[in-house]
Amino acid sequence: MLLVILGLLGLSIGSFLNVVIYRVPSGQSVSRPRSFCPECKTQIRSLDNVPVVSWLILGGKCRYCGKSISKRYPAVELLTGVLFLAAGLDFSTRYFELALVCLMSASLLAVSVIDVDHFIIPNSIIAWTTVIVLALTISNCAYHDAWVTLRNGIIGGSISFCIFFLIHFFFPAGMGFGDVKLAFLLGLGLGSIRLEFVPIGFFLAFFLGAVVGMVLIALGKASRKSKLPFGPYLAIGTVATFYLGSPLASLWLHR
Repeated sequence: MLLVILGLLGLSIGSFLNVVIYRVPSGQSVSRPRSFCPECKTQIRSLDNVPVVSWLILGGKCRYCGKSISKRYPAVELLTGVLFLAAGLDFSTRYFELALVCLMSASLLAVSVIDVDHFIIPNSIIAWTTVIVLALTISNCAYHDAWVTLRNGIIGGSISFCIFFLIHFFFPAGMGFGDVKLAFLLGLGLGSIRLEFVPIGFFLAFFLGAVVGMVLIALGKASRKSKLPFGPYLAIGTVATFYLGSPLASLWLHR
């Protein structure tokens, strides 16, 4: 039952993420007006707004103008559902971590798509996610009367922010300030689960970014001076650490 609920919740939140991805970069409200076709601007009926299913039934086209609707819309919805299911499978009995991983996964998915499209990481997404992560962490600490989780989260976020700020300060062309702010959120989330997760998450992000960059250069798709969004690599490194962090930390600590 938990997995069913998480899967449906993930699909629904994925639908909302599509709104966030489309509207936030242009400064539009994510609550008003209701969802509309990006081509003809006609408001979408509730029955035509069911995640994934409506897109399939309509053949990937708007009911009103017949224009194609990007495959990315159902892809985001489906991926969010998968991420929530994965969290449910791995953290089913650890409710704080389950909520934290679901929240971070959804937020980072939106951030990644926006960064790829616009080379920006919106302050509003970072701010709201940080506030909710802090609220979850404080509530969990208060419930268990143990504040080490919050302490580790603050330490992880602060160290991450400082390191990324120094990189941005000395190499502004290679590291945007959006990545610096995102680093605090990622350090906070990873550190709240386990402090050792913080260096692991960032190592995976830099490693993946380096590998993809070299592959693109080798294929002639990019050059050493090409501007590449780093947000998606930070997101992938963080989400991967949620699931692989414990075995990797064990190898690191007992090497």
